[in-house]
Amino acid sequence: MTTLPSKLIFDGDAGRYLKPSYVENGQVSICAFDLRLNRTIPEEFVSFFLSRGRSNEEKFQDVLRQSESRLAVKDSGFICQISIETALSLINEGNDVIWFSDQQLPHLGLYYSKQVSSQEILGAKTLLSWLASERFEPVAAFKRSLPK
Repeated sequence: MTTLPSKLIFDGDAGRYLKPSYVENGQVSICAFDLRLNRTIPEEFVSFFLSRGRSNEEKFQDVLRQSESRLAVKDSGFICQISIETALSLINEGNDVIWFSDQQLPHLGLYYSKQVSSQEILGAKTLLSWLASERFEPVAAFKRSLPK
């Protein structure tokens, strides 16, 4: 049985910075949702930010600001947004494959169940890639519009 983190997030938009190499021909690669296991301490979750703002533009700007506070964001990179509720309903049909957890909001963690097959994880990443490909924008477009 999988033990889920106590502070689960079920709705809102989760945004993430994408390296330029994660987007090719207008599509977000499934690699954008891989855990980096080649680190001294392997990742347990994929980082996202709960995006805040009234408009889509404000949400993208918020994720960009949050990303810049923690990462080396490249102008050639991208920001994607995923509806948490939509992702959970599409991916977790009858089985908890993924979940989003509070990692000191607005930071979120996207977790993959260790109780499901690698094929189910691949299916989840494919759907996440599709959802992200529906809502992503270049960093450069929002850097120009950020208040100084």
